[in-house]
Amino acid sequence: DFVITTPTRAFISDHSFGVRIINISSASNPSLLGSLHTWGEIRDLYVNGTTGFTLHNSTGVVTALDIGNPGNMQRLGSVESGLWIIGLNNLAGKGSTIYVNTSYDTVIVNAANPTSMSVVGSIAVSGKGRRITVDGNYLYLAYIGNDGKLHLRVYGLSNPVAPVLESDLIVSQIGGKTAGHVRVSGNRAYIGTFTTLYILDVTNKQSPSVLGQYTISGLGVSQQTSANFNEPL
Repeated sequence: DFVITTPTRAFISDHSFGVRIINISSASNPSLLGSLHTWGEIRDLYVNGTTGFTLHNSTGVVTALDIGNPGNMQRLGSVESGLWIIGLNNLAGKGSTIYVNTSYDTVIVNAANPTSMSVVGSIAVSGKGRRITVDGNYLYLAYIGNDGKLHLRVYGLSNPVAPVLESDLIVSQIGGKTAGHVRVSGNRAYIGTFTTLYILDVTNKQSPSVLGQYTISGLGVSQQTSANFNEPL
């Protein structure tokens, strides 16, 4: 399952069921506000105001949901971004612009009208195991390059539908099969692979640097902050 939170609500994707919204304003007494069954296995969530977006595994379908009334959530529309969406951390957004990892590239979706979303561009990356997150005016993309190394790219989003590459840092000489997960909090970026957590300084977007790493042999590392929220409810 995938969970993202605001100070008062938790959004939970149940792989086989759909979306549940939990009231967590009272930590000792959380309660269900509403749920909606969705088709397919949900791999990621993104919330922009009163609209939620889900990404379905394998199909690459992004579905927009009206979550303004958690007790009566409604489907608004959907768009197919591409095939073979594997793993988590493949959906991110800035306002009504959504970024989706597919097996080929990172697709850009215009969701200004959730009932009629459309693919408006893409970010080409030569590599595999891509993971993305958005923090403020920047998109962070971790991936395993064709050189077999773990990379972190930073893109400026002054124009969200036309990201501008700011930097491409080699994080590790040993990449592995996938970048795992990437999250940003303040001036720190965190990349989790199957065995290692990398901590980076991203204060200077044009010249990020690796601060350190922590190895946990045999365990997958993942992180989650409130990065998948544009406007907390």
